[in-house]
Amino acid sequence: MKFKDYAIQKFGEEGMKTFLTGKVPFFEQGQLVGLQFNYSENHRVVPTKKAHILLEYALKEGKQHQLQERLFGAYFSDGIDISNNAALSDILKSVGLNEEDGMVCLTDTHCIEIYEEKIKEAQRKGITGVPFFEIYLTGKPQAIKQQFSGAQPIETIISVIQRVSLNAKV
Repeated sequence: MKFKDYAIQKFGEEGMKTFLTGKVPFFEQGQLVGLQFNYSENHRVVPTKKAHILLEYALKEGKQHQLQERLFGAYFSDGIDISNNAALSDILKSVGLNEEDGMVCLTDTHCIEIYEEKIKEAQRKGITGVPFFEIYLTGKPQAIKQQFSGAQPIETIISVIQRVSLNAKV
């Protein structure tokens, strides 16, 4: 689906126009940490199931963060279709992961079940988008938890952590 059509569905016509200007928190916060977003009306929104399955594979290999960074850059900055197997294979290789092992995961029943369970867990928690944060503070009979969604300014994240910490002392 073209990004323009997706954005109109999700944000309305005016929201789509605003999104394309780059004046939205997601872009602004990303730019603060060096991400370049190269969206246009022709950018395509693609399924991310394969990318998420590969992130689980990368976790087992100790390279989840590297793969996640490369997937973000490939999709948001380079306009690469991260649902394309050839593109995913190249991305795996670029972060030092075994492409063959990773690509096998895409059809492996166990890998797919892990992905599907994580989707169900996210739905139970009410997660509807990314990024999504969960902050837990344990050490009490009941863990203190705070959840929030969206690209947030660093001040907001610090405030949430401070609030959770204060609640733990009560």
